[in-house]
This record gives sequence, C-alpha cells and structure tokens, in this order.
Amino acid sequence: MQMSSRDYALQFQNYLEEKTGLILSNQAKWEELIKKYSTLELESFLERIQQTSSNFSLSNNSDSFGLFWQKAYQLLNISETYFYRDPEQLDTIIFDVLAAQIQSSPKTKIRVWSAGCSKGEEAYTLAILLQILKESRFPELDFIVNGTDLQEPSIQWAKQGKYEPYSVRSDLPYYFKKFLEFKKGNYFIHPMIQKFVSFHSSNLLEPTQDKYHLIFCRNVMIYLSDRQKVKILNHFSNSLLPNGILVTGHSEVGDQLPNCFSTIHIPKKTTYYLFDESKESKISRKAINNFPQETLFVSKLGKIPEIPLTLINEDSQTSKRDLKSNQINKILEQDTTVSYLESIESKMRLLKQAIYLDPEDIYSYYELSSLLWEIGEREQAKIYQSRIRVLVKNNPIVVDKWKETKGWNLEWEAYLNEDL
Repeated sequence: MQMSSRDYALQFQNYLEEKTGLILSNQAKWEELIKKYSTLELESFLERIQQTSSNFSLSNNSDSFGLFWQKAYQLLNISETYFYRDPEQLDTIIFDVLAAQIQSSPKTKIRVWSAGCSKGEEAYTLAILLQILKESRFPELDFIVNGTDLQEPSIQWAKQGKYEPYSVRSDLPYYFKKFLEFKKGNYFIHPMIQKFVSFHSSNLLEPTQDKYHLIFCRNVMIYLSDRQKVKILNHFSNSLLPNGILVTGHSEVGDQLPNCFSTIHIPKKTTYYLFDESKESKISRKAINNFPQETLFVSKLGKIPEIPLTLINEDSQTSKRDLKSNQINKILEQDTTVSYLESIESKMRLLKQAIYLDPEDIYSYYELSSLLWEIGEREQAKIYQSRIRVLVKNNPIVVDKWKETKGWNLEWEAYLNEDL
C-alpha cells in the first residue's frame, strides 16, 4: 500500500524530534514540502533514516537527503531574533550578576555560550555588552562568545556580521549602537566585536567538552519536548563552570530543571539559574520516563499549580461559572492538538475567548501573559500579569490551595508579592 503525504510527514517529523528534540508538527507545511518530491525520493529518504545511526546535523547539505532536511527546517522553524532583545534581562545579567563574579576574579577570561543563536544577533549583543562592561568597569577583562545553531546557513550568515534593518527593532542606545556600522542599507558588526565572537553548527542534544561561565539559551526550548529539555539542561550543567549562570526564555524550563541549579529571581527584572556543582546534576530516570511525549507551551514561572476549578468558581453564581469553566476547558483542550509552531497565535486567540467567557479565569490570564511575554509584547503581558495578581489576592483560598501543591515555588511567591 502506497504511503500518503501525511504518513511520510509523520515519519519525518518523528525522526527530526528524535534526533534534534524539535517538535515541528505543522502538518500542512510538511505535506507542502513532501509534495515537491517523488515517491522514489521519499522512499530513499526513509531508507537513509533506517540506516542512519550517527548524530543528526543540518550542516551536511551535499546530497538530496541533506538538502531535504535543510528545506524542512527552514520551512517549519521560526527563527525570530534581533539585537538587544529584552534589554532589561540582558543588562541585569551582564552588568549586575556577571559583573559581580568578575569583580571577585578580575583576571578570569569569561566564556559565554549563545546556544541556539540563529543568525547571531544574540551572540553579538552579548559581546557588545561585555565590551561596554570592559570599557566602563573592567579594562583588563578578556572574554569570548561562542554562538552555535543547528542550521548551517544561519551560522554562515552570522559569520558575515551583516544584518538588515529588520534585525534592529528598537531605538538602541548610543553606547550599544556605536558597535553597529550602517552602510548601504545594512548594519555591519564592528571588527572590534567580531574578533570576540565565534560560530559553529551544533546539536544541543549532543554533549560538548567546552566549559562556560554563562550560557544563554532563550526562545529555543519552547519548541522541544520535556524529555529533550531534560537532556539539554543536563548537558548545560556539564558545560558550566562552578557558579556558572544559565539564562533561558521566560517560559521554557518548567519542572525540568536539574537539582544542580538554584533558581534566582530578581523582582521585575529577570530569573536565572545558578549552577552548584556540589548538587546532583541529573533528574532521576523515573522522572524522565514519566514525561509525556509532547507538551504545550510552558509558562513563565513553570507550570501553574493545578487545583480544581471548582475552588475558584465557588460563588453565588456557581452554576453559571461552572458552565463557563466547562466551555473554557473545551477551548483549552482544543489547543492541545496544535504544535508549538502553530500554537502561538491560535492559543492566544483561544485564551482571549476563555477570558471573554469568564473575566475572572486566572489560568487563561496566566497563559496569555506568558505567551505575550515570550513574543516580546512585554507591556501587554504586564497588564495581564497585574490582573492575575489582583484576582489571586482577592481570592486567598486559591493561594492557600496552591501552596499545598508541589507546583508552588519561591518564584510564585515573589511573583505574587511584587508591587502592582
């Protein structure tokens, strides 16, 4: 029996997830890609999959098999990045957290890893901030930034140090922008900065022998399964020097953080993870085996502590609120079949529907604020976050019940106690 486009898509999708951790399950785009190839070619690709036991790489594009995966990744993956993204987080980590470590050991060469660097904007941003730190506070500071990405074309782009205006989104401060030269409609990285940055293609699921003081891995793990997140986080723990710093996106780690990391929350600025080599670095095998094969978006403070909706809905309009809760559950359940790449806009729309049905539904506000935060709409996210805190503080029974669950943590404590 001849396989359908959907059958081929599922096989290729499963292979990519196994080798890279990426959950790229946009069925329509997979089928769009597959229709460009003959049955004979697709069968040959499946044979190669059966024969391939080596590490997966998108850098090998010398044959049709390699080119197929390059096209698949480019078609299905979202590579959204720009210079100085989330400046408050960056400034806090570089000028406060890392600077304090440099102060205690000023002659140490600082090694930084931009993991999943896409076309290099983040890696160059880190190098620029470190150069600013050097010029302003530590004239003898020596540093290197290593950018890695799964996709070889992105690495080659990054090495050129040439960017279109689209990569410069905000009104950059002078002290930052002076390291970007604008010529003939493009921005070029200043040679002074380029010499501190190196790039190479790498799969985060494969361990590295390099050691770092600081690892940035932002907006990468939202596309990965929990099982693959665990593997990558353990690799990061093995790549960090004592007291090394791990920075992720605001909604990526969840419950997968190994015990060797301490969570440090700086109110209204950022959260980062400090590596403690004295602690066990692995999550138990039992915990790994219990992870589901696919997960949805993981929210800003990990998963929201789960309590029965009836605890929130106990008021004078119980029957009406229960009806709304059932509708909300159906809306959110509808989204569980949507992949990460498809889900951002879809889930935001569905969550707004849920809020329309119940303006006091804490869970929907929480998930929506996290999604807005992740795509860079910080002011909008803060509005929804403020609404969450108001709703929670007006309903102490929710907080009391959450504190009894294993989902409660110090980040939530700090989050709910911040000034509105």
